[in-house]
Amino acid sequence: MALSNHRSVKERIFHAFTFEFFAIIFTMLIGVFILNKPISSMGILSVLISVTALLLNIVFNWLFDRIFPFVNGDRPVKIRMLHAIGFESTLVIFTVPMIAFFLKVSLVEAFMIEIGFLIFFLFYTYIYNWCYDKVRKKIVRS
Repeated sequence: MALSNHRSVKERIFHAFTFEFFAIIFTMLIGVFILNKPISSMGILSVLISVTALLLNIVFNWLFDRIFPFVNGDRPVKIRMLHAIGFESTLVIFTVPMIAFFLKVSLVEAFMIEIGFLIFFLFYTYIYNWCYDKVRKKIVRS
């Protein structure tokens, strides 16, 4: 039986919100414990980056699904890697100025912080979407 290649708007919103919920938690923890930044700055920054990423996530994933549709509910590793790299690269354009402003660092320092977040989120994005697709596949089949 072939699985549906299309996600509803409701499912896309659920996918994006759960992704961002965990992203806020991880970003705050990284900022507080690794970057030694105040929780208030990291909280505001995490939420703003999350809202930006959420909106981008909805649009980016819709376009990505159109260009690279699912095949029986699965995607090859190369397509998953392309998805993660493409999304994070697009997000950098928006996040570096936010990081510089809220953490009171230069754009160069903000870019270096963003590189650290990128490395983390490349893995997070891949793992989150892989897990989501596995769970989705089981739910759709049942």
